[in-house]
Amino acid sequence: MATTPAPKKKTDPADANKDGKVSQEELPEQFRDKFQFIDSSGDGFVSEEELAFVLKLIKGNKKD
Repeated sequence: MATTPAPKKKTDPADANKDGKVSQEELPEQFRDKFQFIDSSGDGFVSEEELAFVLKLIKGNKKD
């Protein structure tokens, strides 16, 4: 039985060195001072889940 390959993860454009992680230095400048808030796990990198959470917060705070 043939298996279908797993879908490729979308590459974050902020991941400049393409290592699959976004470090503080790779974040756009306007977000660097908020890195400790965005990196909620404290591992030194922003995960896809952490970024999605922050973007959801930002979107929720926008006035339509």
